[in-house]
Amino acid sequence: MKPGCFLKSILILTIIVAAILYIIQHKSELFFEPGKKIIAGAFTEDWDKQFNYVKDTPEKFELKKTLKAYIDSLKINDIPNDKAVDRIAGLVKFAASDSIFSADEIEEISKKLKSIKNERPE
Repeated sequence: MKPGCFLKSILILTIIVAAILYIIQHKSELFFEPGKKIIAGAFTEDWDKQFNYVKDTPEKFELKKTLKAYIDSLKINDIPNDKAVDRIAGLVKFAASDSIFSADEIEEISKKLKSIKNERPE
């Protein structure tokens, strides 16, 4: 291999790596938004399967709408950590344990969602 060819390939490889790192660091919303739509769709489909034993009430539909709105409103910088997601899932499962969602439980979950959204990522 000629020395000039080696230098050209190192230069091109460096430019490609720098471009990929720039895209990942500064333009990650290009990947985040489509992923968020996929997760929101999976959430909507899975909701009916997971909570089919819960009585169909306006509170159940309100909770579903609130959780979907929360997912839709997420930005790349305020993605909750695993502990926060586990807390929300635990609250929803606890609220569903008696086969009905009450207005108080919905309000408590909504407050938790707002507090998690306002927390700063670590």
